[in-house]
Amino acid sequence: MNEGQEKTVKHNILTGKQRVLGSLHKDQIKVVIEEVTRWLDLAEEGDWMILPNIAGFQAFDVQLVLRKALPDVSTMLRDQGVIVKKMSKQHRWYLENTSCDRESCWKKILLSSRGFSVFFQMLVKAQKQL
Repeated sequence: MNEGQEKTVKHNILTGKQRVLGSLHKDQIKVVIEEVTRWLDLAEEGDWMILPNIAGFQAFDVQLVLRKALPDVSTMLRDQGVIVKKMSKQHRWYLENTSCDRESCWKKILLSSRGFSVFFQMLVKAQKQL
């Protein structure tokens, strides 16, 4: 993701207009939603699951889709993959609206989707030559 794309995504997040970036095929997203939905049927509030091997744009897409489709889950990105946690709608609302503002809640998701461009931006800031 270049700086222009990052600014667009950030603006869309802040205005609530963010859409899936398209890094996952519709069938893959459908499989993830079905997997999480099956797990939700058996899970109790506070339980969590890991969706392994998901990073970058894919992690962004998965979290965005799950947060929009399932109001009783929260997501976060960790080294192991995307963590999905079952919680009440009220608890999720509280976390998203009181413990942080919309921008900081999505900052880590956005950072992870920037991928290798973070390295190049660090080189530019440090004024290092290749």
